[in-house]
Amino acid sequence: MEGYTLRKGDLIIAGAHTGLVTKTTARYIYYFLLGSISRIKKESVWLFNDTKDEVSLIYGSKNRRRLQRKMRTLDLHRIRHAAADEKIRSFLNFVELPCKIVTGKSDKMKAIVKTIVEEYEWSCHEEDNWDCGTLVVTEK
Repeated sequence: MEGYTLRKGDLIIAGAHTGLVTKTTARYIYYFLLGSISRIKKESVWLFNDTKDEVSLIYGSKNRRRLQRKMRTLDLHRIRHAAADEKIRSFLNFVELPCKIVTGKSDKMKAIVKTIVEEYEWSCHEEDNWDCGTLVVTEK
């Protein structure tokens, strides 16, 4: 879950490729990869970092750096229902809203998430009609 805000000089590693962060703006991260500068939305970087095993971040220095709490996603695939309660609560205590929780197609896992979100007096809804495996948690 740990992830710090990205700065110039940090590395984004995706599989066999490594991109060097050259600039960050409010919405985008610019990086140098394979001889050219590219950009990606910050939300996409955090989604890939949270849900894909082959994407990781390496920080130049963690001095005076804040934890990234916005735009985070919890992926509950391969998590047992018994262990989900604690994992969901620690995630919701960490992030800033809105956030996403990927449950997959399991109705039981969706029910667990919805119950916990209601205890926090927040609300959740499915992200899209075609992607019913992701719940978006927001304030009421």
